[in-house]
Parts: sequence; structure tokens; C-alpha cells
Amino acid sequence: MFEKQFAADKERFNLEDTRETERTNLKTDRIKREDKREKSQDRKDNQQHADQLEWEREKFNREKKLVTDRETKADQLQGEKNKMVMELLCEGKSTAEVETIINMIYG
Repeated sequence: MFEKQFAADKERFNLEDTRETERTNLKTDRIKREDKREKSQDRKDNQQHADQLEWEREKFNREKKLVTDRETKADQLQGEKNKMVMELLCEGKSTAEVETIINMIYG
């Protein structure tokens, strides 16, 4: 009788251990899935952030190029004006005539 009780208790303990192991495995699997989901979301967020930074960098570079181009164009125009003024003065034009001609051409 004692042996039957011992065998029954042993079987019950084994079943409880099996259930506990299954519960633990389920919890572990759930935690792993959550971790995987979080890592995936983190990678996605990091990629979005990197894409946003790249877009902003490209926008900044485009705007910088536009400003540089405008400045270069303005410098070239000023250089042309200066050259024309010098040529007109060398031709013997008065300052008033030079100013009038420059205003007519460059407004």
C-alpha cells in the first residue's frame, strides 16, 4: 500500500514538474517573442531615424549649394560691374556717365 501511494505521489510530482516546465517554457517563449518584437521595432525606429537624418543632411547640402551658387553668381556679377566701370573710366567717361550706363545695364 505504501508503495502504491509512493508511486502515485511520484507520478503526481512528475506531472506537476512537467506542467511547471511547460509553464516556464511558455513564459520563456513569450519573453523571447517580446524581445524579438522589441528588437525589431528598435531596428525599425533606428532605420527611420537614420533615414530622417540622411534626408535632412541632403536637404541641408542642397540648400547650401543653392546659397553658394547665388553667392558665386552675385560675385561674378559684381566682378563684371567692376570690370565695366574700369573700362568706361579708362575710355575717359565721367563718373556720372559711368553710373548712368551701369544703372541702365544692371538696373
